[in-house]
Amino acid sequence: MSEVTILLRREFYEQHRARLHSLAPSARFETFADRDEMLAKLPTADALYGASPRDDILVKCPRLKWLHMRSAGVDKHIPDALSARGITLTKGSGAYDIPISEHILAMMLALARGLPRYIRNQSESRWDRGGGILQLHGRTLGVYGMGSIGTELGRKARALGMVVHGIALRPRTKPSFARALWTPDRLDDLLALSDHLAVCVPLTAATEKLFGAREFGLMKPTAFFYNIGRGGTVVQEALIDALRSGGIAGAGLDVTDPEPLPMDSPLWSMPNVVVTPHVSGTSDGTDARADRIVLENIRRFATGEPLLNVVSYEHGY
Repeated sequence: MSEVTILLRREFYEQHRARLHSLAPSARFETFADRDEMLAKLPTADALYGASPRDDILVKCPRLKWLHMRSAGVDKHIPDALSARGITLTKGSGAYDIPISEHILAMMLALARGLPRYIRNQSESRWDRGGGILQLHGRTLGVYGMGSIGTELGRKARALGMVVHGIALRPRTKPSFARALWTPDRLDDLLALSDHLAVCVPLTAATEKLFGAREFGLMKPTAFFYNIGRGGTVVQEALIDALRSGGIAGAGLDVTDPEPLPMDSPLWSMPNVVVTPHVSGTSDGTDARADRIVLENIRRFATGEPLLNVVSYEHGY
């Protein structure tokens, strides 16, 4: 492959300078520290990492063939110009499986063991042993979205003795730890079966507002609901109604609609809800995994090999 120009955020380049030149010795690296410098250098770039593919950026890069997004979700970053011009978009899938699966499990354990209640009691110096405590062992975990994150969650949950049922948005082989792996048309069955239901899907036309009053009505009143994908997959008022009425037992939410969650939202004060501010993918190991994906794709781009984590414009993820 002929020499390519790869435009990178300067901080990333300086951190990995030696590795970059070792992986792609034939590539020409350009860097930028701010938006103005990036826009000035875009016209000669064949690849870009460190900026979102907005239309105002795409019009300034006639040579662009590849753009990488660090995030695992790209629902807000797929302008029509990408597919129209044949620009390849890749993402950071695989960097976030470990922390997000751990985050969901932390929420599950916290709600099952009554930790929100005990933490409130601790702040009031109150010794109160009342309240039910549940076990996860033997309970059914439903995973809607058995991609890389959902698969890692299911693997960990099975190690705790849970029974795992999953739904995959696209065909894939059933993992050995799962009792069943279904297609999206089996969502009603998954809702009715699950003691804990985790939503691990991107926001697309097919998943937007997917979980509403009807879906919560199919869940057990003893069941817990978790969302770490995108807040827009849930009708938030319907979720609030289900929590208030006892239609479901509780929820763990790392994503909401809108974000940030408004200060007057009742979700903040509900005793059966755990809210975190879209941090489930954060950990002390996430950056290193995300960087490894970028570096490997830079090597592949420079040598003309197929890239990792290519986004399907047809499916939106």
